Amino acid sequence: MTLFDVIKRSVRMMKSVDRHLAAYGSEMDFLASSIALMEWQGRQIDAGQVAGNMSEQQSRLFFARLSYFRQLYQAASAAEHSL
Repeated sequence: MTLFDVIKRSVRMMKSVDRHLAAYGSEMDFLASSIALMEWQGRQIDAGQVAGNMSEQQSRLFFARLSYFRQLYQAASAAEHSL
């Protein structure tokens, strides 16, 4: 896969998440989707540190939304590889 392919793939993923955020967005969704995107791009992110200063309720919401966005990226990647 070339660098151009990786960039195109990242742009498609971000557009998909942007559509979701426009329809259902919140600050927590933005944060969770950003972390999921960086993980999907192969960056080493410690989500536990991101949630470190959150209240218990905020942390639960963050990890629930992070799980959702991770699944979204995984599903999109799987669909893309099946083309």
